[in-house]
Amino acid sequence: MSTVKRVLSVLGWIITIPVQAVVGYCVGYLAPFFADEHFLIPPPVMWLGITISLFVVGGLAILLRRSIRPKRYLARLGLTSLGAFIPMAILTAMDPPYGLRFGTVGTHAEFNLLYLAILLGLVGFYVPGWIRRES
Repeated sequence: MSTVKRVLSVLGWIITIPVQAVVGYCVGYLAPFFADEHFLIPPPVMWLGITISLFVVGGLAILLRRSIRPKRYLARLGLTSLGAFIPMAILTAMDPPYGLRFGTVGTHAEFNLLYLAILLGLVGFYVPGWIRRES
C-alpha cells in the first residue's frame, strides 16, 4: 500500500469514528426529544438507537473500502449491540423513573453510562476487524 493510500485510510477512520459517536449520541439520546421535550426516553430505546446508528455509519464506511475483506457485518452488528447493551442494562436497573428527560440534569452516572454505551458500541464494531482469521 502506498504512503498516500495509507494516509488517506487513516484520515478516513479519523473522520469516521467521531462521526459514528456523534450520530450515535444524536440518534440514541437527542432524536426522541424532537417530538416532545417532556418525553421520557427509556434505555432500551436509547440502546436501539445507538446500536443502529453506530452500525449504519460504520457499515457505510466499510462498504466504501474495498480493501477490507471479509467485512463481517453480522459479527460487527452483534458486538456493537452487545457493547451498547451492557451500560444500558445497568442504566435500566438503576433508573427508578425509567428514562432520561431531555433538558433536565440527570445524575453523572446516567450520562456516563450513555457515553460508555457509545464507546463500547464503537469498540464492539471494530473488534471483528482487529481479529484476523487464520487461513
